[in-house]
Amino acid sequence: MMTDQLDIDFKKAIDTIDTIDSIDKKLSNETMLELYKYFKQATFGNCCTDKPYFYELKAVAKWGAWKSISGMDNYVAKQKYIDLVNSVTK
Repeated sequence: MMTDQLDIDFKKAIDTIDTIDSIDKKLSNETMLELYKYFKQATFGNCCTDKPYFYELKAVAKWGAWKSISGMDNYVAKQKYIDLVNSVTK
């Protein structure tokens, strides 16, 4: 897939996820973490922030998810995000 098309599809996937709340479709926490980590890797690259304090449970979970895919190419992360959105919206 060409980079331009990948970027277009990635933007469409983001827009699709943004509308899920409005159609009242609930996603599991696991799915939300998967989406989060691929989105962050695709848009910011490797996680370079310090690990949050242990009592910040949600922040620690998000940090750990993103950190778990350090080194993944942003194009691969975009495609995984698109694939996941497609799988949860069918």
